[in-house]
Amino acid sequence: MKKALLFLFLLSTALHGQIIVSPEEYTFPKVRPLIAAISTSFVGAPNGSWLHVKLPVKDRKIKGVDERVHFRYFWPGPKMDNRELVYILTGFGSSVKSAKANYLARRLAEEGFHSIVLPSIFSERFIIGASSNGVVGEFQQDAYDYLQLMKKAHGYIRDLYGITFLKKHMIGYSYGGLTAAFVARIDQNRFFKLSQEVLINPPTNLLKAAKIVDGFTSRRNQIGEWQFLKALAKAGYLSFRFKKYEPILPIYKRYVKKLNFSEHQSMAMVGHSLTSELPDVAKSAQKVLIHEHGNLAGTFKLSNKAINNINLDEYIEKIVLPYQKTNNDPRDTREKLGKRNSLYALDSYFRNNDNVYLIHTKDDFLINTKDIKYFSQAFKDRFVLFPWGGHLGNFWHSQNMGVLTAILKGKALRSAIREKDF
Repeated sequence: MKKALLFLFLLSTALHGQIIVSPEEYTFPKVRPLIAAISTSFVGAPNGSWLHVKLPVKDRKIKGVDERVHFRYFWPGPKMDNRELVYILTGFGSSVKSAKANYLARRLAEEGFHSIVLPSIFSERFIIGASSNGVVGEFQQDAYDYLQLMKKAHGYIRDLYGITFLKKHMIGYSYGGLTAAFVARIDQNRFFKLSQEVLINPPTNLLKAAKIVDGFTSRRNQIGEWQFLKALAKAGYLSFRFKKYEPILPIYKRYVKKLNFSEHQSMAMVGHSLTSELPDVAKSAQKVLIHEHGNLAGTFKLSNKAINNINLDEYIEKIVLPYQKTNNDPRDTREKLGKRNSLYALDSYFRNNDNVYLIHTKDDFLINTKDIKYFSQAFKDRFVLFPWGGHLGNFWHSQNMGVLTAILKGKALRSAIREKDF
């Protein structure tokens, strides 16, 4: 049986060297992609110790606003400490309390790594406390601001504990993966000299992702508030129950079967999960703009009702693009904005840097077959594609974690797929 699985695996390794994990060897349960995405809420942070830091970065002095940026620092036990640091960049709107990020940090601590969990660029803390202009969504500028935050966090831990890290790595998932790609391209051995950079389930394009996610969010009105809230409450209850256990497959299979939502309910819940912090993003942007400019700097004046109901496309059309046209390039367009805020804009960097890796899922709704073909060509044997799991639904699974730790430790990825090794 083991020989048969290995043979299938070798067959699945395609022309460009990319690692395409076959359905026969992948042990994560196959469920609908949207259900898999919803099930990420099941996974909580394991027990462990961390330091929660509130760090001053900017000094705007906005009245009544705490401008400090939060981050969390996790450390391994002394006997397994390899003195390597991993920066974890969270998904859209996530704070440093993100269960996914904290789970990754604790699992990495078990492998000997230190971790610093940082907030999303699309978060109130980052916009008020670290963004240069308060308008996030222009990834080149956002990544530069993020790099300054990373330096501050690194310096704080170094000075507090007197630690000199032998290596530094970076992981970004979902929108954090898109951010991480731009951060890595800017850094390129200038300050951090990152050893390994791992992008997990990033969207390829800000605008394309916005269209998909907004389509999901609109289903909330179609199914009605009662159906939406009922589904949300059920998922919350199941998540609460599941977190009493260690996340292992037998228990996961039992609970994921109970997520028997309709397709429209599932879309509404995923859309809500990915954009629930967007009103705070818009409010924070307006606070910074008014404080810095005395006006909205070319962006639209939005009522409280409009802000509370804002979607990603409206945020781009009414805040990001008008700001760029008013303050940077009057000839800027939506198409140009989308093109430069895309993984495709980093093509040369991906092709010419052997330390940047991509882990993705074939049925992730934020990518398509064209994207997968491109990933295979650009990343080659640094691209691992799992057959299912939706958007981050499988991130905690042992085979996925095995690939991640193998990358950080410089081990062979092909052997890391085998369940018996992890």
